[in-house]
Amino acid sequence: MKSKNNKAWSRRITSGVSAIAILLMFNQCVQEYEEVQEVEVAPIQMPNDSIHSVGDVGSGEEDADIVPEEEKETGATEVARTAASVGVQNFEQIDASFSALTGMSRFNNNNIRDAYNANFLGLPNNNSVKSFNAANTMAVFKLASTYCSELSNNMTARNSFYNGVLDLTRTPSQVLATAAQKQAFIDGMMTRLWGAGVEEGNPMNQARSELLLLVDELLADENMGSANTTRIVSVGICAAMLSSPQVIYL
Repeated sequence: MKSKNNKAWSRRITSGVSAIAILLMFNQCVQEYEEVQEVEVAPIQMPNDSIHSVGDVGSGEEDADIVPEEEKETGATEVARTAASVGVQNFEQIDASFSALTGMSRFNNNNIRDAYNANFLGLPNNNSVKSFNAANTMAVFKLASTYCSELSNNMTARNSFYNGVLDLTRTPSQVLATAAQKQAFIDGMMTRLWGAGVEEGNPMNQARSELLLLVDELLADENMGSANTTRIVSVGICAAMLSSPQVIYL
């Protein structure tokens, strides 16, 4: 039964992560597209026959094939610059980000260190977003899950991180029973992990909606009178948000 519950919990989290990742990556792509669209391409005024005509050496006409710098197309350069500015954190940067956000560290926590070593080969080894794949996504999620799980088990770190966000000593029937309570929890987590709230744009509002749905999924068929359920929900939401593009993208 425990194995079945763990698999169900894993599926719920994975689906939530996927939905959030798609929303945030879509937002990133839209922003990049808009930046590229703003690039103006300077027209080449020189007629084709002049461009390809070559005169005698020394006459000055041999330079006809060289387009003046101010008349070159600037679009490709701007697109390349935009693409170069988008990347994903590598294994060291991801671990450092997780540590900074949660207050936990693999250097003084055996479980986090084991998870880091076990998933090391699956974590991104460079900053190229083009090489980021499904294996990287799973490795990042597994490491994030361990960070969040160990956070919930460490009283000092837990009290500091969840202060004003969610009381993990109380039951879901006390702190996650109403829509307002769930929204307050997600808003607090967005501020804590993403540094952003719902007021910062529609894509963030959509991500917030997906996170609220994930809360309901995690609470489904669980004991609403157990504080352990509250901790399970907190770990699930924490892992989904910590492993999202909002955290691991440069």
